[in-house]
Amino acid sequence: MIKTLAQTGDKSVGESIRDLRTARGLSIRELATETGLSSAAISRWESGKRIPSVESFNKVMAALNAELTVVAK
Repeated sequence: MIKTLAQTGDKSVGESIRDLRTARGLSIRELATETGLSSAAISRWESGKRIPSVESFNKVMAALNAELTVVAK
């Protein structure tokens, strides 16, 4: 089952990634292993210090079995 991440501007991309990750019961390290990305990068995204590249974001969404839907306000 694919979860949909609806980005409405109320929640940052990093917060959304964290919510999906924790809903799956994964640690940052486990998500990093699944995606081939660094835990430090994922941590920076979740804390709002950085935003992921499109390629990295797609890897995270695939690992979390989610897709992004942008909703205009």
